[in-house]
Amino acid sequence: ISYYACDYSYSRLLVCKKFLSKHKVVPSLFLSEMSKIGISQNSIDILITHHALEPNRGKEKVIIEEFLNISNKYVILFEPIYELNSKKNQKRMDKYGYVKNLYKICKKLNCEILDYGLLDTCLNPKNLTGIIVLKKKKITKKNKTKFKCLLTKNYLIKKKDFYYNDKAGIIYPVIKNIPILRSEAGIIAPKI
Repeated sequence: ISYYACDYSYSRLLVCKKFLSKHKVVPSLFLSEMSKIGISQNSIDILITHHALEPNRGKEKVIIEEFLNISNKYVILFEPIYELNSKKNQKRMDKYGYVKNLYKICKKLNCEILDYGLLDTCLNPKNLTGIIVLKKKKITKKNKTKFKCLLTKNYLIKKKDFYYNDKAGIIYPVIKNIPILRSEAGIIAPKI
């Protein structure tokens, strides 16, 4: 089994790396945007989020479409579900721009909703966690998991300290073994 873990925050990825190394779990960590994840389509069997969508109101559809794009089978969202939270919690969620209408958005996408509801336990009663389990309607042949250029969608080639898009001459840095796959991190470089 191969594990991949992605976040938009480099410091969170460093904390994750340290924590997981203590538990002998070694995923491929990378930094990427949620709306454009730098990984091949249909290559992840099960994509799981944990409060990752939370502060992205207005971007829900684009992000979930991207999750379904890279997933081969399932997307499991552990996120605050606005409509199932109390009025008091909803007010707080409005203040911080938390996501809304996840169920309605998912119903319109190319997936089947297998589960939807609040979890029985939650660490923060002001921010109750819900679950939405999505299954792609059309499961296709699984692709090999590869990093891709966010600007051209070409696959990247691993070099010593960076990933390289040899078709467009773009490099993405790797810092402490963590590829930085953000659009603004791409550096135009001559053929290497």
